[in-house]
Parts: sequence; C-alpha cells; structure tokens
Amino acid sequence: MNLEFSSLVNPPYNHVDQSTTRFSGAAWFDYVHHTDVLVAGVGGIGSWLAFMISRLNPASISLIDDDVVDASNMAGQLFRANDIGRLKVDAVQDIVQYFSRYHHVNTFPRRLQADDAVPKVVMCGFDNMEARRAAYFAWKQGLEYLSDVEKAKSVFIDGRLSAETLQVFCISGDAPYYMQEYKSKWLFSDAEAESTVCSYKQTSYCANLIASMMTNLFVNWCTNHCNPLVDRSLPFMTEYAAEQMYLKTEV
Repeated sequence: MNLEFSSLVNPPYNHVDQSTTRFSGAAWFDYVHHTDVLVAGVGGIGSWLAFMISRLNPASISLIDDDVVDASNMAGQLFRANDIGRLKVDAVQDIVQYFSRYHHVNTFPRRLQADDAVPKVVMCGFDNMEARRAAYFAWKQGLEYLSDVEKAKSVFIDGRLSAETLQVFCISGDAPYYMQEYKSKWLFSDAEAESTVCSYKQTSYCANLIASMMTNLFVNWCTNHCNPLVDRSLPFMTEYAAEQMYLKTEV
C-alpha cells in the first residue's frame, strides 16, 4: 500500500518566510527544503518531533498514527486540552500550522504496515516494538532497487523513550552493517522490551529532548549531503539517562 505522500513545493527562495530567515543561510537549508519526511507515530516522541521538523521547513511532513488524544497524553505529549478526543495526526497538523506556519502536512489516521511505500526519510516515534518493526521494514523495502548513491539519500531514525531515559538509532540506507546490527540486536519483541513503572512512562522534558536529538541527527545527515568541509557526526546509537545526565554515543 502506498501512503501517497506528496512533496509540496514551498515558496521560492526570494520569498523566504520570516520564520526561516534566521537559519536560511545554513549549509543544510536547501537540502531540507527539498526533503520529504515521514513521522511514524505522533505521541510522546512524534508530536514534539513533528513540531521540531516543521520549524526546518522541509518539502513535506507525513504523519501516520491511528490513535486519539486522551487526558493522560497531557503529561508528556505536545497536545492541548481541546485536542482530547481528536485524532493525533489532525491535532499535530493543526499545531504545526499554528506554531510554525507550516502547511505541507499529509495525515494518515491508520497503522503503518510493513509493505507500505514510504518516503526515504523515516523518523520513528512509536511506543511499541511491533509498530517499530513495521516502520523499519517499510523503509528497508524501499531500498531494494536503489543504487548505492540513492540508498545514501535514505535514513531511518528510531527514537525510544521512557520517563527519564532515551535511545536513538540512526541508520543510513547505504550502511548494511548497521542495518544488520539493528535488526538482529534491537528489533526484539514487545515481550522482551524492558518494562517501566506503569505510572511513570512520560515526561514532557525528556520527550522534547529526544525529539531535539532526532532533529539534530536529521540536520547532520542533511548537512553531510551538502559537501561540508568536515562531515557531521551520525552515531548509530545515542543514549541519555536524565538522572545522572549521562550521554553516550556509539558509532
């Protein structure tokens, strides 16, 4: 099934919106401007992530999630009280339009399937391994008939969050070693996933933090396609524990 995401043409550069003028000279700006992004899952990670990415002014953002906002989401997700009862994708679309003046959003209020055709940039914010696995294999199947050059223009960024700890995985489409590492070691089942205290699963500050880190990785990845003098860092795994403020990266 094809998500039928659309790459919508943004305004010409000589009419750059005031909201982007403070970073329109960045090396990555033009590349981001022509890049389509899928945010898969728009809850604790994805709601913040979609907002962060919208501020970069990409070609389009596609949102996929079948969930509805409820009162418990106010603890850690970027929703407003009047969003309760609404589809999360619709609420996030409204939020980025209002706060970022960004209108190139496609919404899919359903579950992502492993055989879906997705954009080359997939940013995963699901809270369960089954959905995460579907997102990864949907992205990976899109690489099958691409040349090595085109594979390098694909990236999968997976964020995992508990209340005060987080992990982010970043895999370029031309990195078979890390694909195998991710598949064999990190795509375990939901039953194997570490459980957390049932009443301590989300905090807004850590959800905002992981979304910022994922956006940072996306920006670094885009920059590395712009022939920088020195490539930016793209660690395979980033971990952060808020209690000790301990940050670790694995290349």
